[in-house]
Amino acid sequence: MRKCINLEDQPGFQSIYAPQMQQAIDRGLLGHSGNPKNIDWGYNLPKPIEVPVIRNQPAIPKETPVTPVINPNLPNPVVMGRDPYWDSLWNRYGTEAARIIINKFPSPLIVKGSQYSGSHNSYEGPWSQLKTPFGYGGKDIQTFFHEYGHALDNIIGKATGSIERDTEDGGTRHEGRMETSLGLFGPMEADGFKTGLVFDDSFYWEFIEKNGVVLTDRGRKIPAGLKRGEVENQMKPGDHWRAMKQIVEDAKTNLTRIKNTKNPDPVKVRRMGDELKKLQTLIDLHHVRHTKVAEIITALEKIEQEMDKTMPDFREVGGGDMIGSFTDILAALTGDEVMDKQLVDPIPNGDIRMHGSHGFGYYTQRKESSQGGVIRFSHNARNHSAMYGRRAEIWAELFQFWAQTGGTTQNKQMYEYAKQLFPEMTKYLEEALADATTVKLEGPYYEKYGKM
Repeated sequence: MRKCINLEDQPGFQSIYAPQMQQAIDRGLLGHSGNPKNIDWGYNLPKPIEVPVIRNQPAIPKETPVTPVINPNLPNPVVMGRDPYWDSLWNRYGTEAARIIINKFPSPLIVKGSQYSGSHNSYEGPWSQLKTPFGYGGKDIQTFFHEYGHALDNIIGKATGSIERDTEDGGTRHEGRMETSLGLFGPMEADGFKTGLVFDDSFYWEFIEKNGVVLTDRGRKIPAGLKRGEVENQMKPGDHWRAMKQIVEDAKTNLTRIKNTKNPDPVKVRRMGDELKKLQTLIDLHHVRHTKVAEIITALEKIEQEMDKTMPDFREVGGGDMIGSFTDILAALTGDEVMDKQLVDPIPNGDIRMHGSHGFGYYTQRKESSQGGVIRFSHNARNHSAMYGRRAEIWAELFQFWAQTGGTTQNKQMYEYAKQLFPEMTKYLEEALADATTVKLEGPYYEKYGKM
């Protein structure tokens, strides 16, 4: 019997992008088992509304979509065997490379939804199920391509040698489920550190575990002795940054108090001074990252303006939602900490909250996430679930840009900017998709279900 690897028990896992995390993942890939409902990989997550949160977006009137006649000379036209309307989206707006992928692999079940409906369920049907808007113009395209990215993340692994086997408790384990995007962790770390969007903040969590923190402006106390997940579980939107500022002030106060005592202990003074320097360095890294995100958003707004000028079908294809999809990548890399800081200390003339994100709890271990008055998602303080959300959403967002032409080649501007910012992540995506076009569909699972 293979051993179930619990990522949370692996050394260094609390450091979000520590090398130990990849080591734990590698160990797990050697073999893991368990009830799919409890397995420590985050595969059976609650079903969130996958569409990134876009604030103040107007309602789009529903129209009866028209399935156009596709050019008979189109190379590799998509034929999924489901509603021809979905085929038409790929054939009108998808790249040929994307169409080749779609045609090769089994198709997920596709459920028609409303403007705000977008989700993917890897446990529904043999090849997963996606829910997407139907009759809402650009939403149909943007959300459909995004959710299909999730579906391929799931399908590629399951259709290329994975197996379906029973577990001891009577459940079923599908090896290969949602595993294509696992390879993103290394590139996420590389691109994250290079851009300054990711840095080692383990000292912050260690400090709170050791000392606790009182959020004086909120009248709440987080006691000492709690691990990261337990701390995050008590945090509400904005609390991460409030705690960051508070522990720096507490460190300054304690250092001054020790220095002003009679015959201060030089060892304590030095130790507390070192702690304060580390905390101030973290503060500076947060400020730099916040500014970097604001700069990226400014660049994205310029790209969007140019696309609006040069693309006749910009509105038709949902061009106004593309920034939201892009900033969701930033939210995933930063664990929404930039948006958290923005709530407390906003950047002048740059409301980061106006752009896309899955919500404050989606990429963290917070028990509940309140954004815009809506409880978005709960990970129940499970770090592996939060990390699953990060790599899975980055995969789907990048796939959305890679696969969609937007009706014209001008839409490539968004993906080209992604390649500029995130060379390692986009490289992995392209290599994984290129490999997928050449692999053989085989294994007991594929033999059982085929392309049904």
